[in-house]
Amino acid sequence: MATATHTTGAREQRGFLVGALLSLGAATGLAFGRVFEGPSATLRLMAAGLLAVGLAESLRRRHVLLAVVAGAAGLLLALSYFVFPDTLWYGVPSLDTLRALREAVSVLGQEAIREVAPAPPLRSLMTASFTAVWTAATASHALAVRSRSTVLPLLPPAALLAFAGVVTGDGPRPGY
Repeated sequence: MATATHTTGAREQRGFLVGALLSLGAATGLAFGRVFEGPSATLRLMAAGLLAVGLAESLRRRHVLLAVVAGAAGLLLALSYFVFPDTLWYGVPSLDTLRALREAVSVLGQEAIREVAPAPPLRSLMTASFTAVWTAATASHALAVRSRSTVLPLLPPAALLAFAGVVTGDGPRPGY
């Protein structure tokens, strides 16, 4: 009887942890989305946080190298669907997707200098932002699950929040 109770308690704790990490991933996308005009970019960034945590959770018992490679592949797929959907070939990323991604990365510096927040959701800026939110959510999951830390998972999203505050010029916002 004690084993069943222990298993149920562990499952409940796991569910709470994953729920908290999903909430953190979505909140990171929501908070970082304020650097863009309109709600579309914010929703895509929230999806990045949710998908990154979901993928990381599905790989939590796998070797860390496999989790990193799968996370990179997942990021590429998610970028394809959320930033470069017009380059997909019957729903599958194509060479056009890779070319568009390369082009977006190559003009990122120029567009980042030229645009002022809140900026239009240009492909280059969305690629960088989507990658940042994905990485922060994945890192938060790794810090919570693999290192079993309680405070460290908050650092990657906090860094993005601070960056968004600097870029938008409105400084720290207690609501976020």
